[in-house]
Amino acid sequence: MAHKVVIITTKANERSLEVLAFSKKHNIALIPAWPARTAAEAAVRDYIKQTYPTAKLHSIYEDKKQAGHYVTEFENGGQTYKLRFDGQGHPVAE
Repeated sequence: MAHKVVIITTKANERSLEVLAFSKKHNIALIPAWPARTAAEAAVRDYIKQTYPTAKLHSIYEDKKQAGHYVTEFENGGQTYKLRFDGQGHPVAE
């Protein structure tokens, strides 16, 4: 299983020497957030937090099957789940 790492930094520090050195050392591409994605991901996080309060969120990523949609993977009660969301962060059936 491939592992994914997300590094989050403030806008003010995104080009700091430390962040640039870390990303170079670990061969990480810096991808800036954009408002639509940030809003959708925030809505997905809110949904998971409200619906599954004890869940541990593993990842949110763009759905390769459907442009503008997102997939989230999380653990709840010892089980791993995967849910799909539209671009506004509403859950959709698979």
